[in-house]
Amino acid sequence: MRERLSLLLRYLGFWLALFLAAKAVFLCYQYRESARLAWGTIAGVFWHGFPMDLSSASYLTVVPGLLIALSTFVQPRLVRTLLAVVTTVEVMVVLLLVTIDLETFRAWGVRLDSTPLVYMQTPREMWASAGASPLLLLFTLLSVLTACSLLIARRFLLTPMERLTGHGAGTFIGSFAVTLLLIIPIRGGVQQIPLNQSTVYFSTVRFANQAALNVGWNFFNSIDRQAQPRTNPYRAYPSDQVGPMIRRVFAGGSERVRLLRSERPNIFLIIWESFNPKVVTNQGGLPAITPTFESAIHEGVLFDHFYASGDRTEKGLVAILSGFPAQPRGSITEFPSKTEQLPFLSRDLARHGYATAFYYGGELEFANLGTYLVNGGFAPLVGKQEFRREDWNSKWGAHDHVVFRRALDDAARERLPWFKVVLTLSSHEPFEVPGDPGPPAKNEQTRFLNAMRYTDRSLGAFLAEARRAPWWNNTLIVILADHGHRLPDIHPGEQASDAERFRIPMLWLGGALIPRDTVVHDIGGQTDLPPTLLGQLGISNVAYAWGRDLFRRPASHIAFFTFHDGFGFIGDRGSIVYDNAGNQVVSQTGTADTLELRLGKSLQQSAFQAYLDK
Repeated sequence: MRERLSLLLRYLGFWLALFLAAKAVFLCYQYRESARLAWGTIAGVFWHGFPMDLSSASYLTVVPGLLIALSTFVQPRLVRTLLAVVTTVEVMVVLLLVTIDLETFRAWGVRLDSTPLVYMQTPREMWASAGASPLLLLFTLLSVLTACSLLIARRFLLTPMERLTGHGAGTFIGSFAVTLLLIIPIRGGVQQIPLNQSTVYFSTVRFANQAALNVGWNFFNSIDRQAQPRTNPYRAYPSDQVGPMIRRVFAGGSERVRLLRSERPNIFLIIWESFNPKVVTNQGGLPAITPTFESAIHEGVLFDHFYASGDRTEKGLVAILSGFPAQPRGSITEFPSKTEQLPFLSRDLARHGYATAFYYGGELEFANLGTYLVNGGFAPLVGKQEFRREDWNSKWGAHDHVVFRRALDDAARERLPWFKVVLTLSSHEPFEVPGDPGPPAKNEQTRFLNAMRYTDRSLGAFLAEARRAPWWNNTLIVILADHGHRLPDIHPGEQASDAERFRIPMLWLGGALIPRDTVVHDIGGQTDLPPTLLGQLGISNVAYAWGRDLFRRPASHIAFFTFHDGFGFIGDRGSIVYDNAGNQVVSQTGTADTLELRLGKSLQQSAFQAYLDK
């Protein structure tokens, strides 16, 4: 019995040591973030993360514990073989998650969860997204960690199996009972509420809290939580209190400011992948990256306090085209039965005589976009297969300038009026663009900036030809981003949840637009676009309950966004960002306080309930 208990404790010790080593690797890999932490905070990452590491170690020890108990009746050599298989599989799975997490955190700012599983339906595009990652380094790291871990496991876990003695019911019952006791560390103790993310959160620095998480625990827990929920985990207030508060937030005045010369202009909606103010000079960004866009500002209306609803393309599309806010967990595009019930700009415009079309150089199946767009009634849907292979890059699909060219050619033949949406892709990882639009791509940031230069140049060619087209004088062009991006890295200390990471430019221009060289400083967001655009066309916008007509005066000035299990609220008094897992405010600006926090929680509760009810 004593030998079996010792072996069980060795298993726990092995996994704890591996998880501590994984934390150290994570902190070293994210060295820029780690360097900003005090030594006491770094120690806290290990100390406060220990309960989750112990829980994960206990999970992984259950099956070996049962096999060790069975060794009282089964030949130890057979049990040793089974243990070798189980241990090898567990080590490989855990270290694969640890390695993937190194890059997903760097890109997304959150620990690995079930999100990548959504993209496995389109493995080519998923691989393209990984194209900017140092794959050789990651593979080498995975190989070394796996080899070392398996050698240690063989020496300290498998070899002692051959020396086990003692048989009989008593030994089996004792070993089995000890294994069952692992339920205590698995749930984090004997307290009423079991272990969760908030158990390990200890700091006001979000990176420190994220680093304290155990990646394996977080990944499998997110799969469990990702299953279609039946109850709202974000219920903070009684529904009868939330409803009136939300209605006041989205209420608009009776006076409408008119921007368009025509009631039925053609509309080009250009959604620019990862576009953000850090590449626009007069928005505080780097110079000479997007000269076309910056020049176009003087002939249009720029919204400079505009925010994305989420941090993924599919979430941005739903906010832009359906006015429905992003969810902090998953995306509504995963459920076609839900997207069928959403309002759509395309359907509303089609009912008023508009022809519709959607253009994208990549796979429309990516993140289940195709079903969402079909539900929106777009016809035609132009995707990767519509373009010649010689116009593809090696990863995603057709280059931006080719997609713009197709949209222009179709516009020349189209009956009027029309609503055309172009979603760019060249500024998505791995930032592979044709020609040489900028300095040599020495690092990821340089590649990103080159991709932005290329898309801006493609936009310039598109606008130059559009201005010469007969339809220009009756056309509105709207340019905005699907979401922000961590690059370029010009704001030291910026976290993935900071409000600034969600700020995106939006520009209206075209011959149908009345004002010129105008900047709108009012706060708005992607969900405001449908009611604002329809309001300018004199079309009912009451179906878009999660946005406001930005040109109905007076109007409230707010924006709301979500990230992984958290939200941000921006108002006239400042911004507040809240992390649900840690139950804490992680960022606050201006004089934003409990009022903004209450409004943000109410919006999160109400929006997620609307998602559940679809």
